[in-house]
Amino acid sequence: MNLKNTSDNPSPSGRLGGAFYIHIPFCKQACHYCDFHFSTTLNRKDEMIEALVKELQL
Repeated sequence: MNLKNTSDNPSPSGRLGGAFYIHIPFCKQACHYCDFHFSTTLNRKDEMIEALVKELQL
């Protein structure tokens, strides 16, 4: 994998950084501005945690 530093302000160490986003789709209510997939119930919480752990182990 090749990473390209597109920042005009590189880190003080000069190393390339990285980030990732994990969407936790359990919300108390739907926000009017949100178009992400979500659920207002926790009935699939355990399934979500198992899938997340599996992905992190890859």
